[in-house]
Amino acid sequence: MAKHFHLSVEARAKISASRKGKPLSREHRASISDGLKIANKNPKVIARRSLATSRKNNPMYGVHRFGKDAPMYGKHHSAETKQKLSKARKLSAEDPSVQAKISLALQKRFANPENHPMYDKHHSKKTRDQLRQSAIGKHVGTKNGMFGRISYAHRKWSKSLWHYYRSRWEFEVCSFLKSSNIPYRYEATRFDLGEHTWTPDIEFNEKLYLEIKGQLDKKSRLKIPKFLRKHLDKTLILLSGTRVSKELKNRTQGLSNVIFLRYDKQKEWQRKLLEILKEQGVNT
Repeated sequence: MAKHFHLSVEARAKISASRKGKPLSREHRASISDGLKIANKNPKVIARRSLATSRKNNPMYGVHRFGKDAPMYGKHHSAETKQKLSKARKLSAEDPSVQAKISLALQKRFANPENHPMYDKHHSKKTRDQLRQSAIGKHVGTKNGMFGRISYAHRKWSKSLWHYYRSRWEFEVCSFLKSSNIPYRYEATRFDLGEHTWTPDIEFNEKLYLEIKGQLDKKSRLKIPKFLRKHLDKTLILLSGTRVSKELKNRTQGLSNVIFLRYDKQKEWQRKLLEILKEQGVNT
């Protein structure tokens, strides 16, 4: 028998007609399933299928079905189907190989900026207002895609520290702790504050944390006081400049679980930090 044997159209039609109405046995179905699983992993089979259905070989090549011609026109997926589709897409979106393929495809597509559909175009004021109104309340609290996650923006890797850091102050403080042989963990614990989550910069133990603040953004103004009020059993050392320290003191009046430490170029903060850690029972 030849290596690649193909039945004629007439022979395949006869076999098909003879099998119609005859259910396959469980063993037969299992055998077919196992064969397909093996074939689906064969690179040659995958390449042959891809070529057979690519571009003009694809029966849908050049066919556009919109409006009433669309197969789902006037129909709606059931709640169960929607849930299955959502789950499948979420799993696919989290797959690193899928993310890499999408990234590569977008890079090729928009290597020339003029290929972007919004190139040299601008939304009208009316459209901008509509987009703004439609987004209100959609991405707040637990509805935010980044809720409960740590943002990796603006982070740099340090070989000497063997972890990331976000600013010169953080690098300086962590380097000091490392050289002083003080054990710590960087951005280790995330706290749920209801509509927000917050992660202190440094954790010494489950009761003592250190936050380094060169600047005070809108989120920190809300999160730090909220953390202190919600977790009265935990102590936060806040290392910051004079202006930031003054504002947070006003926002945390009456709270005894925060210790303010002013950053200074003379490194006086290092001595004071060691004293605080010693008082809090941290081995220095």
